[in-house]
Amino acid sequence: MKVYIMRITVLNENMVYRKKLIAEHGLSLLVETGDKRILMDTGQSDVFIKNAEMLGIDLNDLDAIIISHGHYDHGGGLDYLNEIDNIPSIYISEKALIPKFSINKKNNKYYFNGIEVNDNIKKHFHYIYNKEEIFKGIYLVNNIPYKNDFENKPSGFYLKQNNKMSMDLMYDEQILVIETSKGLSLFMGCSHMGVMNAISYIKDMFKGKKIYSLFAGMHLINADKDRIDKTIGMLKKENIDYIMPCHCTGYKVSAKISEEFEDNYVEVQCGSVIEI
Repeated sequence: MKVYIMRITVLNENMVYRKKLIAEHGLSLLVETGDKRILMDTGQSDVFIKNAEMLGIDLNDLDAIIISHGHYDHGGGLDYLNEIDNIPSIYISEKALIPKFSINKKNNKYYFNGIEVNDNIKKHFHYIYNKEEIFKGIYLVNNIPYKNDFENKPSGFYLKQNNKMSMDLMYDEQILVIETSKGLSLFMGCSHMGVMNAISYIKDMFKGKKIYSLFAGMHLINADKDRIDKTIGMLKKENIDYIMPCHCTGYKVSAKISEEFEDNYVEVQCGSVIEI
């Protein structure tokens, strides 16, 4: 019988086929590894709570909550945590709270796409700066620099500070890194910094460690063919055992990853329970 080292339950994702579950544009997952239960992201509403109830999952016994970055579809559901009894530490970059905006291409006006959080939730915040081991062998890494030449810096995203708009380079986005006996398991909400750029940075930080699994929104939905092909080619060279594209990766790119990775590919949707 196969022994699993980790269980991932998808509580919210863009896609759902299972009856009685709800999907929305966003992401939320429960990661169980060893004796730790970690909620990563909350989607944009209370969908993650409703789906957890439907799946018979108790969110009152969490060890940590992680917000990957400060966009509404990843941290918009934070205030609904008031519906659970025991709120653990919420690990987030302080930069995620800077007001975030995008531009409506139809009228060329800014619209808010960040997160607003009430004080009862904020009191549980634990800010991550660069890298921190939150539990033994479990890390969060943010402030990721841009190094390669084919993954463009994010465009169309802005920060509002001192009543001025500036480009948002997503330095608040953080990666969950879990050390396992088989290598590193990586979790990325959107990979705004570029999935290969992020993997390269993690490999430099954790010298000699293999990437065992990758669960990631890869933000390739609007990427050009050259970037998609280079990304998939470089991912294949990593010999990843389990690759789980989701959310902003885009359906067409996920299908291409499925073709290229065959048995190493795992489909992700609301209600998926993935044991690796």
